[in-house]
Amino acid sequence: MAQEEARSIGQPLGIAFEDFLRGIASQHGIDVSGRNGITEVGSALRGEGKVTKRHLGLIQAVGAVRIAIEHGIDSDEGKGWQITAQGLRLLISTTMLAVKSVSAYNARGDLDLRRETGATGPGAARLTWDSTSRVTRQKGARLQSSRGMAMSI
Repeated sequence: MAQEEARSIGQPLGIAFEDFLRGIASQHGIDVSGRNGITEVGSALRGEGKVTKRHLGLIQAVGAVRIAIEHGIDSDEGKGWQITAQGLRLLISTTMLAVKSVSAYNARGDLDLRRETGATGPGAARLTWDSTSRVTRQKGARLQSSRGMAMSI
């Protein structure tokens, strides 16, 4: 898989997920304007008790893969990371699981890591994207960015 192709998928997904987390912070009056990236926003939410330790682990995993895809040469390693189609599927699944679980926790205090499977119905996920970036709609476990990416979980 070409790195540009991986980036064209991973970048908007990461941006939409970060914006989702910023939306959770905003709902709870937590200022994350000085925080950069998925991991820092997730840590701020954890510090305020708005996500669990397990949620933070999911958030950090998504952040690590996003950085590997998006930021070229790893300054610690001196070379770039490569990703396969399976790696992208893992990123998509982990992101969807995190959105669903954080949403359930914030709405009802549920500790839920279930993700039903299937092409349609309540457990289905739909992903599309284009070329802009901000969350424009967030409702329950639905995330949609102005980049055109939408997740229904």
